[in-house]
Amino acid sequence: MWCFPGAFFAQRLSMALLAVLAIMVGGCNPQQWETSEKLLVTSSLGEDAAPSPQTCQSGWSRDIIRTKPRKENVAFHPLMRAEPLHSAGDIVRLDISEGTDFAGTYKVNLDGHINLPYAGRILAAGQTTAGLMGSIKQRLIQKKLFHADHVDLSVIPVEWAPIQISVSGAVFQSGRALTAYTKDKARENSQAVGDSPAGRFLDSALMLAGGVRPDADLSEIILSRSGKQYTIDLSGILDGAPVPDISLMHGDHIEVPSTACRQAALMRPSQVTPSVVRIFFSNLSIAPSVSSDQHTAELPYGSKLLDGAVLANCVGGTFLTNASRRIAYISNDGQASQIREIRVRDMLADPSDLAVNPHMMPNDALACFDSEVTNIRDVTRTITELLTTYGLVVSLF
Repeated sequence: MWCFPGAFFAQRLSMALLAVLAIMVGGCNPQQWETSEKLLVTSSLGEDAAPSPQTCQSGWSRDIIRTKPRKENVAFHPLMRAEPLHSAGDIVRLDISEGTDFAGTYKVNLDGHINLPYAGRILAAGQTTAGLMGSIKQRLIQKKLFHADHVDLSVIPVEWAPIQISVSGAVFQSGRALTAYTKDKARENSQAVGDSPAGRFLDSALMLAGGVRPDADLSEIILSRSGKQYTIDLSGILDGAPVPDISLMHGDHIEVPSTACRQAALMRPSQVTPSVVRIFFSNLSIAPSVSSDQHTAELPYGSKLLDGAVLANCVGGTFLTNASRRIAYISNDGQASQIREIRVRDMLADPSDLAVNPHMMPNDALACFDSEVTNIRDVTRTITELLTTYGLVVSLF
C-alpha cells in the first residue's frame, strides 16, 4: 500500500523537476544578451570616441593611422638639443683647482639647493649643468673665497634622480608617475662619472602609464614643458623609421591624442605598448590549468579572446558536450567596461572575426558557462539523485 502513494508523489516530483529542467535549458532571456551585443557596436572606445564608418571601418584599422606628415630628419627636433635640468635628488661632482675644501660630491636637496662649505645654499633645481657651474662660480667670487681670475672649476653630473611627470590621453593608466632608475653597480664600483638614465626617456614614460591604447595617435604626441608645447612623432617605434630620443625633465606633461580608431598594428608588444596582458578567468566546470586558488594569468599583448578561452580550459573536450559552451566576456580598454556573451563555436568558426574573437586588453575577464547538453546532464543527474533518495526514504517506511 505504501508503493502507490510513493510512486504518485515521485511522479509529481519528476514532473516538477522536469519543468525546472526546461526553464534551465531555455537559459536566460535572449533579449538580455541582445543588449550586450548592441553595446559593442559603439566600439570599445566608448560612445563618444566611436569612429564613424568613413574614418575607420568596423572600428579597426590594419595599419598605423598618421594624422601628421613624418619629418625627414628627427635629429633637428628642438627637444633633441635641450639640456637636461637638475631637480631634487640629482648628484653632481664639483672639482675646483686649488680648492680641495669645496671639491666633492653634492646631492640636490628637497628644496632644490645644494649646500657648499662656506658658500651657503645655491639653487640647482631648474638649472642646466652649465648654469649651475656659473652659479657656483659667482657665489665663490661674491663671498670673496676666490679671486675672479683664479676660479677654475667644473661640475659633472654623477646621477640623475627620478623625476615627476604626468601622462594623459590614449594610455591605459593616465595620471602622475615617478620615472624609474636602476643604479649601475659596475659604474658605482668604478671611477666613472656621468649618467644617462633610461627611465627618463619619453617611451619609458608612456610605459609608466601602462602603455598606449590601440587608438593612440603616435604621430602627434604632445609634450608640455615650461609653458611651451612640442609635437613628437613616435610612430617609427613600430614601423622602423627614426624617432627622436627625448629626455624628460621634472614637471613635463605628456598628452597622447586619440585617432578614434583602433589600430591592429598597435596590438603587439613594443617600447610603447604592454608586453603582456593580465586576465581574470573563471571555469567552475573544468579545472583550470593553474592552481585552484589562482584565477589570473598573463598572455602576450595582442592575444585574442580565443587564446584566453583555451587558457581557461573553455575549449576542447567532447564536441557534443562542449561545442556550444558560452563565454561571458568582460572587456576593459581603460575607458569603459562592457559585458558580452560569445559562443565558443562562433570563435572557432572564424577566429579572424573581431566581433566574436576580440583582442584582450589588460585586466579583461572571462567566465565559462556550460552548454545546453551539460546543463541537461547535470540536471538529470540531480533529478536521479533526488528520486533515488526519495525511494530510499519511502522504502524505510
